[in-house]
Amino acid sequence: MPQSVKTEVKGFVQAALWLLLLLGIVDGILPTLQMTLLDGRVFASGVIVKAALLLILAFAYRAHVDADPEHLNAKYILVSSTLVFLIYATLRLLVAMWGGQFNLTHVLADMNAYYGYLPAVMLAALLPGILSGKRFIPVTASVVIMLAAFGLLQVVVGQPFTGTASVNASYVVHSWMFYDSLRAFSLFSSPSMFGMFMLFALLIMLAQLRMEGQHRVLIAAGLVFAAAAVIVTMTRQVYLLTVWSVLVLLLWRQLRSFRYLIPAASLLLALAVLLLPLQFGSSAPGLLSHASLLQRFQNWQFHLQALADGGAAAWLFGLAVTQHGSQATQLPVLIDNTPLALVVHLGFVGFGLFLTIFLAGWEVLFQRTVRFPSPLTRAAVVFWSGWPIAWCFSIAIVPYLLVLLLAVLIREQMDSTGIPS
Repeated sequence: MPQSVKTEVKGFVQAALWLLLLLGIVDGILPTLQMTLLDGRVFASGVIVKAALLLILAFAYRAHVDADPEHLNAKYILVSSTLVFLIYATLRLLVAMWGGQFNLTHVLADMNAYYGYLPAVMLAALLPGILSGKRFIPVTASVVIMLAAFGLLQVVVGQPFTGTASVNASYVVHSWMFYDSLRAFSLFSSPSMFGMFMLFALLIMLAQLRMEGQHRVLIAAGLVFAAAAVIVTMTRQVYLLTVWSVLVLLLWRQLRSFRYLIPAASLLLALAVLLLPLQFGSSAPGLLSHASLLQRFQNWQFHLQALADGGAAAWLFGLAVTQHGSQATQLPVLIDNTPLALVVHLGFVGFGLFLTIFLAGWEVLFQRTVRFPSPLTRAAVVFWSGWPIAWCFSIAIVPYLLVLLLAVLIREQMDSTGIPS
């Protein structure tokens, strides 16, 4: 391929990837645009982004678009474990389909609900550093300020300003009211998603400010707006993750020797938080209320009983139903717990395979932050260190896969001192 053509192809791939990553992360943009243009209807916006992302990555791989050479053993474990999991999940759901339980549309909807970004992660691991991160941090700070300002405006005015549900029920903003108060969600699909990515941005800004570099006023403003956005989500899971992540970031040099103890410690913290509110929580409405936690316990008991009723096969291979999948396979009671959701869907076999993917993803990020230190890689590994906390309180798969995609695909340009430019 001539060099000029190769340069044009690479420019197209990079522009397409930046756009699709933005639409994947700020996942309310495309549905909001569709509702505005199509009389309140939304058609498969998430599927469109994931499919387009996968196609662009596959095209880049086939076109031999340049990627940074790196030899991370964990990368091959990530690719192989993802491939094995997707094969198992596909076979498991095909069995459910052939048994007359669901049709192909239901199977695809359920795969998209939890695992839609996994094929892209697998391909991205084979194309590390394909995106230039030369101006990633100042651009991110600018975008964060705009998204956070819109979220703050929602809270101040008490109005969402955007549609919170499509008329054809294919899109809904989840949990945007907290008792009588509006939770900020900006242009995201939930306050939780908004808060998770504002937390990630906060970690990037904080990591950058701890180094030398340009745009310090802009980055400091991004940090302040991201912190304010986290607060106005009124999401206790995000608050807990923020406290944990900031502490890990500030103590990273001391903690990085304890590679696997970090997520283990976050799991212990999550378990403590699950139990303490029963003793010290309040029954009155508010952030200190333990009512939602008690409801979660009842929901988990419901699904554990459903697994028990299904016998050994259900425990091993799941019930093939999801929390936010197709209408025919959607659970009547929310789970809001990732391990239980995976077991209900694909059994302990599926959960074990998926856990391998997350452990490999953690190892990839850890190796990258050691070998290619930058504010982005540091923020990504710190953000991932809290996944056991998020898993205890919600089905938190998509935010972590998107952060992994960013950290693998983006390379930061370093100046002669090794400081990101």
